[in-house]
Amino acid sequence: MLISRSNRVNLDAVLKIFILLGFALFFFIIIHTGKIQLYVNPRIVPYVKFCIVVMVIISLFLCRDIFKPRRKVSLTPYLFFLLPLFMAFSLPAKSMNSTSMAFGDVTLTNTDNSQSSSTTDFVQTVPDTTDSALKLQDDTIFVRDNNFVQWIEEIYTNMSKYEGKKIEIIGFVFKDKELRENEFVPARLMMACCTADLQPMGLLCQYVKASELKKDSWIKVTGTIKAIDYKGQKTPAIKADKVENTIKPENEYVYPY
Repeated sequence: MLISRSNRVNLDAVLKIFILLGFALFFFIIIHTGKIQLYVNPRIVPYVKFCIVVMVIISLFLCRDIFKPRRKVSLTPYLFFLLPLFMAFSLPAKSMNSTSMAFGDVTLTNTDNSQSSSTTDFVQTVPDTTDSALKLQDDTIFVRDNNFVQWIEEIYTNMSKYEGKKIEIIGFVFKDKELRENEFVPARLMMACCTADLQPMGLLCQYVKASELKKDSWIKVTGTIKAIDYKGQKTPAIKADKVENTIKPENEYVYPY
């Protein structure tokens, strides 16, 4: 697609400025509203802010070319930027749910490196260290937004240490055909870098009324940690005493760092 010569305005420069400022404005809005955490890990945010500054500076430099018309301008290359920009503003940001996830995506960690894993087995992702910031309260583990990943890793790393301990955990109901009727996972979606690497993470939970729980609903589970045999592999699980509906957290994602 070609645009013929204009004697007054350099359309090429105008489009570049429009695209740069458009993305800068979009990034500014999602940072200001906090929705940036639906797209990237909070540690990425400073880099996004830096990009905003760079895009604005480049736009200012391009302004001097606005009144230097070019003979022909092709719009085709700009469509690759204009279309995503249009979608960014027109499609509302929202959290993902488990609909697009399979049980093989669940991050359930295990410290035994000698055992093989498949898509539905447990994955070794845990460093052999203990986070001193993780403390029990009244001999109970309270798993919350700010320590979800750390506690899950810690329990899998030191399963015997926490067996028999009480636990309270908040997450959404993750179900899959791989699980038994009395099983589900109170899970959270973990983001290491950006939306593309989101994956559910949690502890296997056994509950007599698991089949009555609505998929993706938010619940608070109170129970006891037990070591169970899952497909020939010892893994920690929650024997749930009580499951209550709870309010969805403001930010549904958790971050490993």
